[in-house]
Amino acid sequence: MLRLPLPRQLGLAIPEKSFRLLVAALIGLFLTVLGAVMAQILLESRTAHIESQTRLAALQGAVAAQNIRLAFEPRSGQTPPPMTSGLLLQKLQADALKLPATFVIADASGLITASQPPVAEKVITERLSADFVTSVGESRTASGEAAFVGIFDLGAYPGSLFVIQKKADILSIWHGSVAKLAVIFVLALIVLAMLGAALQWQAAKVAEADSVLAAATTRLDKALDRGQCGMWDWDVAKGVMFWSKSMFEILGLPVKGDFLSFGEVAARIHPDDAKLEHIIENLLRGELAVFDREFRMRHEDGHWVWLRARAALAEGETPGEQHLVGIVFDISQQKLNDRLNKEAELRLKDAIENISEAFVLWDQENRLVMCNSKYQQFHSLPLAVCVPGTPYEEVARAAREPAVRQRLSGGASFEVQLADQRWLQINERRTKDGGFVSVGTDITELKRHEASLVRSERDLMMTVRDLKKERQLADQQA
Repeated sequence: MLRLPLPRQLGLAIPEKSFRLLVAALIGLFLTVLGAVMAQILLESRTAHIESQTRLAALQGAVAAQNIRLAFEPRSGQTPPPMTSGLLLQKLQADALKLPATFVIADASGLITASQPPVAEKVITERLSADFVTSVGESRTASGEAAFVGIFDLGAYPGSLFVIQKKADILSIWHGSVAKLAVIFVLALIVLAMLGAALQWQAAKVAEADSVLAAATTRLDKALDRGQCGMWDWDVAKGVMFWSKSMFEILGLPVKGDFLSFGEVAARIHPDDAKLEHIIENLLRGELAVFDREFRMRHEDGHWVWLRARAALAEGETPGEQHLVGIVFDISQQKLNDRLNKEAELRLKDAIENISEAFVLWDQENRLVMCNSKYQQFHSLPLAVCVPGTPYEEVARAAREPAVRQRLSGGASFEVQLADQRWLQINERRTKDGGFVSVGTDITELKRHEASLVRSERDLMMTVRDLKKERQLADQQA
């Protein structure tokens, strides 16, 4: 779409293709009107040129005829001069021969006695058609060419002066002027055609660029939408922000143009979060290199959306004009997941802390992930080593060595007796990520019961053995 450069109230937007057709139609209409006007002007100038040339020739003929009449007036004691072409030349005005006309004098019998410029014909009927007497004005030559003829009486001289102008000769001068105008018109036509072609080519290039831009914008909007992020361009000086379409969708707002005022944006930021104007002031003063903040903005339906904005200052189109350009991520789901993970981690830690067994988890690099207080108490570990990330060797050095260590069948479990005479059964298992988990169960009571059973069995065996001895003795005495 193209928006015509009119006042905002009268601004009109028309499609690019329609604009190109309109320009081509206007150029064609202009050339048509120009051609019609020039044709009308040329026709009028042609008629005016013929009239002016015939009028000038008639005037020159009338002057020459008057001079000849004066020369041949009867005077006492004078003889009229003979009629010759030289005499005719004397009687003509100096600029008469510049006209496209022939001046001919013929006597009463039609014999040509003088002419300027000289002609080869001997009689007037060889020069003009036979009906020239009845068609004075527009007539024809003996060869059939259109001509204009003027006949002037010479008074006492027995003959007439003929002013003959061929129409083709009169129009030859006009044709020269028409040729010049035609060249100008053709040049103007070529220039306008080239301008029109250049405009069409440029418009095609613009349309192609607009198409590429529209496709790129569509892909960008789709990528931003799929990535749940938006794009900002904050003109700091003007106090307006460019928002991508996806930004409106994140906040549930209807798309109402590409730009929003800073006031509209600031009104949606959570009051407990950092003020954007303070951050931009720090950026302008050079106290911050980049803008990387998490904040909340109010959704159209009332809930808060967590956003993370990363941006930096950039030069605008005008020198010295600062823009804050960057991208905004919707991290609401991430914040929810973090909260759920923290709650789950707290529950897990609480559960591990409240079990009766000693629990410890190591990562694939044998670093401590977590342990409960039972593990710390059983091994008399200081708090300094019971922090995540402590290497296994450091924990082992800080722990008290067990007094007795017995590996059970299977290789993944063993029993140890601590210095305080308590017994633990420790089970170790590898995790899927390469670490391992150890669970130590207090089996002191089990060991005591086992020892009691062993003593009872031993006492029972001794009792049985004594009874056998007594029976054998009784049998011997009997």
